[in-house]
Amino acid sequence: MIKIVRYHLKTISSTNTWAKENQHVCDPMGITLITADAQISGRGRGSRVWVSPPLCNIYASFCFFVPSERWRECGCLTQIAALSMSKIIAELGLDPEIKWPNDVLIAGKKIAGILMELVPGDSTYFVVLGIGLNVNMSSEELALINRPATSLAVESGHPFDLANLLEQLTETFTNDYNLFLQEGFAPFAGVYQQHIQGLFGKTITYQQGIVYGNGIVESMTPEGYLIVRVRDGSLKVLNSGELL
Repeated sequence: MIKIVRYHLKTISSTNTWAKENQHVCDPMGITLITADAQISGRGRGSRVWVSPPLCNIYASFCFFVPSERWRECGCLTQIAALSMSKIIAELGLDPEIKWPNDVLIAGKKIAGILMELVPGDSTYFVVLGIGLNVNMSSEELALINRPATSLAVESGHPFDLANLLEQLTETFTNDYNLFLQEGFAPFAGVYQQHIQGLFGKTITYQQGIVYGNGIVESMTPEGYLIVRVRDGSLKVLNSGELL
């Protein structure tokens, strides 16, 4: 059983930022879970703002240390976290989708996102896996987001208990992380491939940092990365980035 140490804050800049600034209080052997009622500087990928009103969503960062020689394996943890969230959303009777690599959608609208940051140390990497899940946001609040977004309450027609949902997410992700430590991404690859099966054979446009490109998705690597045939006929492996 993995030990979990918890810190809950009222209002902070973001759970990821707090974790990086307070790395010294994080458990070196287990998982440290940072949560907050509200974030004033919540972030998504590409420095996008993650709208974080108080007391209506889950704002959390799962933090842990991995040996330096294993840091490259951590790239697939965002996919695993997306699967963890998809599990608990499906258990609520909803139909989640995963947009590669780790956005969780319902009916094409984003309901959850993940931002992983790695901090190198002497012999370990500090992994900060930030998760935002829209739970009880209203349609009016969601309309303020500059991309299509939804919440569990909007999709189901009723509010949810944040503490109960957080417990479900914590248990599910902890179990999945423990399995990852033992067996890597292999136990997750099949179900993850099913989630993104619709991409295979399609032409996509992608962004990696400031680089844009397009190509046809041919398959997926064992780590959950996309294999894309680009314009010159060569194959490119997308291990990070975003589909546009």
